[in-house]
Amino acid sequence: MHNAGCEVKRGKYLSIKIPGAERFVRVKSIGEDYTEEALRERCLGKRTVAPKPKISDDSGRKAAEYATAVKKQNTPSLLIDIQAKIAEGAGDGYVHWMRIFNLKTAARTLIFLKENGIDSYEELCQKANAISDEHHSLSSRLKDIGDRQKEIKALEYQVGNYGKTRDVYAAYKRSGFDRAFYDANIADILLHKAAKKYFNEHYPKTKLPSINQLKAEWGELEKERRQVSPKYHAAKEKYTPLIMAKRNAEVMLFGEQQPKKSHDRGAR
Repeated sequence: MHNAGCEVKRGKYLSIKIPGAERFVRVKSIGEDYTEEALRERCLGKRTVAPKPKISDDSGRKAAEYATAVKKQNTPSLLIDIQAKIAEGAGDGYVHWMRIFNLKTAARTLIFLKENGIDSYEELCQKANAISDEHHSLSSRLKDIGDRQKEIKALEYQVGNYGKTRDVYAAYKRSGFDRAFYDANIADILLHKAAKKYFNEHYPKTKLPSINQLKAEWGELEKERRQVSPKYHAAKEKYTPLIMAKRNAEVMLFGEQQPKKSHDRGAR
């Protein structure tokens, strides 16, 4: 256990503390294969622990076994199960365990779960999915606001050009599209034509708003953006560690054969 980075305390009951943990845990609370007597028997070769069967590659059976494993994670078994996995580092499974997962990462995940009062896998999933929904909802709204503000700026530019060049283009029409008039006012005429083309392509058969209306809409969107942005960043700060904790817990609890599609949106 010392070699695995654990602290060991002897008393009425054998207790260990994993790296980064705040409290010692009595080994007998982990399971019948981890009592002091059982550990002694295992060291002497008098007791063997049958390995847990690997989850079948069959998708239907994998889903059923995964659901059963999840159902067993009742308060406070999540932390105990993770501690048991870390404690395996003291036995024959240490090398295999280190291949699957980094011990320091396991310890950090355990500390995170304790600090946030998460005692069951179900609760971890609920919190991860809730913050994921909030994070992506706020992110989507910020994107919609940004896209609309860009549209408003582009439309505002074209409406402005159209208004500034309307009289020149009207005079050009009255001249019978005179070449000399065109050459003398080519910049205004080209801006006017470009504005008309933009309206026909993007806003056909639509009454165009005034510059003041566009400015007012942009201002309301900017006000909303400033309100949503802090909420998005706050949700993002919670989102990343929760999703990582959920994935880490799944690796520790279910190993490499865990379902690849977990019910969070971190892979989006």
